Amino acid sequence: MRRFLYILLLSFPLLAGAQQVTLTDTEWSGNGRQLRFGYDIRPDRHKSLTTVTPMLCGQNDTLLLEPVTWRGRTNAKKQRRAAYFDHTDFDENFRDIKDTSTVSRQVLLDVADYPWLKDENGVTLCASVTTEDCTCDAGPALVCEQLSERPKDFVPVLAVVPEKGGRAEEMQSYHNILEPFSAYRPYDKTRILRKEEGALYVYFPLDKIELRYDFRENAPVLDTIINITRQIAEDTVSIIRRIQIIGLASVEGPLQHNIWLADERALALQKYIQDRISLPDSLFDTIGGGEAWTEFRDQMNDLRLAGGNGDLSLSEIEEVLRIIDTEADPVRREQQLKAMNGRRTYPKLKPIILADQRNSGYLRIYWDRVPDPAAGIINQASQLISQERYREAVDLLDSVKDDPRCFNTLGTALYLLGDYVSGLDYIRRAAEAGNPDAVENLKQLNNR
Repeated sequence: MRRFLYILLLSFPLLAGAQQVTLTDTEWSGNGRQLRFGYDIRPDRHKSLTTVTPMLCGQNDTLLLEPVTWRGRTNAKKQRRAAYFDHTDFDENFRDIKDTSTVSRQVLLDVADYPWLKDENGVTLCASVTTEDCTCDAGPALVCEQLSERPKDFVPVLAVVPEKGGRAEEMQSYHNILEPFSAYRPYDKTRILRKEEGALYVYFPLDKIELRYDFRENAPVLDTIINITRQIAEDTVSIIRRIQIIGLASVEGPLQHNIWLADERALALQKYIQDRISLPDSLFDTIGGGEAWTEFRDQMNDLRLAGGNGDLSLSEIEEVLRIIDTEADPVRREQQLKAMNGRRTYPKLKPIILADQRNSGYLRIYWDRVPDPAAGIINQASQLISQERYREAVDLLDSVKDDPRCFNTLGTALYLLGDYVSGLDYIRRAAEAGNPDAVENLKQLNNR
């Protein structure tokens, strides 16, 4: 269309001065979605008929604006007569040809209705002119005027808002006793607990089930357990899903007694926690691990890899491992260990390994997030923004508008909707609260 107009300009040079159309102002909205412009049409005198049709020309489309017609008295009379005899309507909306006053108009267009306004080459205001004494269909009345450049698109940065992890997630970074519930696994005797990072151990006196605060290193461990458990229990956005306690006993002594001992030690630790924090039994995974043969074997294997130590020779260690691996019955296994090397090896095992095995209890806390519907609402609003459904996004965010996590998203939706003051205010508040996405959005908007 623009090329067509330029051709007409060359073909009908006499028309160039026939009508004066001037662009008076042009402005894009801050969000780049609305174009407002004004123009004046100052007519020249003609004998009979002149019609000026302003048009907005883009690279790929043209929008015809409201035309203005001037008629002489004779032309108007002739057209009314023709309409009467032809039974057609005659448009009385015209100006007298002697009326030389300026016609001023304002136009507001939305990119949603005219997406071609976003053409990177911009848009121009042109016009076609027809007169009674010119048989041409159209001709340019002026050199087309370029409208102001459209601001660059605001491409908002809206990262996914994660659900709140609360105190549990925060403490997990420095308390390895905590793990998300997704990592939970039931206990089985193949697990080498001593090498599972982060679990805490408490100790019991020999052949006892009494959990003493002042025994060995129990005091700081028990304080840590209670402190962590209480903070999560009091949190509103994280919850305890499982407290796994495994009671252990050494491989020394009667099997059934050791199984009972392990069970009671696990229950003693559970009771210690419940006496201080009100937690239901259903949160506890309290298990008696029985005799700690897996732990015992792993410690012996570590000594084997180290080449033995000053008390146990490598050959003694290898014989211990052979007995553990080949004898399935734990009672006979213990008997064979005690009989090793004329009963000289077994006394050397006690101070090296058996002391901790008969005195240990294991604990780990698994946590989960409390359902966080606000995060889901904010992320859904971000999706609506990406679909240019700004009003829906604002309405959706109304229920969480006091949650600081929504400020960047809400501000973006308001800004793109055209509420620049409120939109920028929310984005600034989000940036001041440390939201990096809001900081980036402010940079974009400040450079527009």
